[in-house]
Amino acid sequence: MNSIIILLTSVFLIFIFLLIIFFIILTIHQLFSMKKNRIFFHPTNQEVLEVHIPFIIDKYNLETNKLNFIEIGAGDCNVISKISDQYTWKSLIALEVELFAFLWGKLRLFITNKNHLITLKRVDCIDYNYEENSLIYCYMGREIMKTMYITHLSQPTLQQTKTSQ
Repeated sequence: MNSIIILLTSVFLIFIFLLIIFFIILTIHQLFSMKKNRIFFHPTNQEVLEVHIPFIIDKYNLETNKLNFIEIGAGDCNVISKISDQYTWKSLIALEVELFAFLWGKLRLFITNKNHLITLKRVDCIDYNYEENSLIYCYMGREIMKTMYITHLSQPTLQQTKTSQ
């Protein structure tokens, strides 16, 4: 009986030790990757979800069932999950570059049973090849938005599409 208690206590302590090591490594990884990418987690304001996105969809008479919804910097997939409840989309794509946020998003999609509905990709938004007919949602700082503009909106094909509408 005593040996079983000692064994279970040992297993529990080893598990706690490994969990602490995991979180230390994860924290160090996050600190270094944030300095490299200069992107810090900043959750979307609830008003954006409840007021601004519906306003944009209504103002421009967007037929969401013919559009892809792409969220850049999806984090825990909160925004895209709520958007999937509000509208029907051609496809739902979430982009996240940070490992921890990507894994957290995968877990959230699995728990909420939306992993079949939303595609979460671990990719840098600068390198992603955006599909036409997409509503792209991004809630990030000026520097990443400037880079996105230079990289993607300055391309002739996208400018023509933007100006022809």
